[in-house]
Amino acid sequence: MSGNLNVTGDLTSARYLLGSDLILSPIVGNQSAVQAWWGLQLRGNKQGNLTTAPTAVGNNNDYSVLVVTDNTNKPLQASLAVIGGTSQTSDLQQWRNVGLTKLAHVDIAGNASFQKISGTTIYEGGTALASKYAPIASVNVYGTQFNLAESNGTSSTTSTSPQTKVTLVTGNLPSGTYKIFAKWRGNRNTTSNSMIFDVTLNGSPVGIQTPISVEPKDTTNITTLSVTIYQVLSGVNTILLRYWGENNSSTTTISDASIELIRVL
Repeated sequence: MSGNLNVTGDLTSARYLLGSDLILSPIVGNQSAVQAWWGLQLRGNKQGNLTTAPTAVGNNNDYSVLVVTDNTNKPLQASLAVIGGTSQTSDLQQWRNVGLTKLAHVDIAGNASFQKISGTTIYEGGTALASKYAPIASVNVYGTQFNLAESNGTSSTTSTSPQTKVTLVTGNLPSGTYKIFAKWRGNRNTTSNSMIFDVTLNGSPVGIQTPISVEPKDTTNITTLSVTIYQVLSGVNTILLRYWGENNSSTTTISDASIELIRVL
């Protein structure tokens, strides 16, 4: 066959066969589909001899659609480009599963987002998101946000209510996953009841087992304690390290106390 091939007719009701394994098929009142019996190759910007037959890539059941860079004379040529419109606000690209749930997208601003689905919950990097879709943080964010507060001197109380030893007020944090690390040394001048400690985030205790209650076996023993907690944070946050006792007949002492906050994801 030589010259131009014109395919004409009623595209709302007909199918047009190109050979035995390629078809142009309309979907009535909606879209049109190009279907191939084998995998479909798309080749563009060849700028060479178009009479040369293309070669297969891989096996015929490896791919549904392939985009092939065909011009070896242009090694910097992109295989595929998706270009937005002048006033476009929608995503440039989306990946969806068979239920049409969006698994990944690139928005018009260039932010990429990927999700993992478990049941009805969508996760990013194993951490549940408050929002269904959220941009992925750069892989190089570890340590880009660091906050430290410390109080190394000795403080004591006989109170049975929490007393604050260290206060850390963060800056305006970008959204991400952060590690909160608190450490201190404690003493209780009795073996009959406990010294108690906790870490709070914006007024609420954090950690699976909180507060931490320690009953000394020796009144002169100084116990070194620490807590590591991972939290998804953003904005300004207040973190406290607190201490108190089981009853007011004895004294809880705390020293060498600090709180560190570092971004990990």
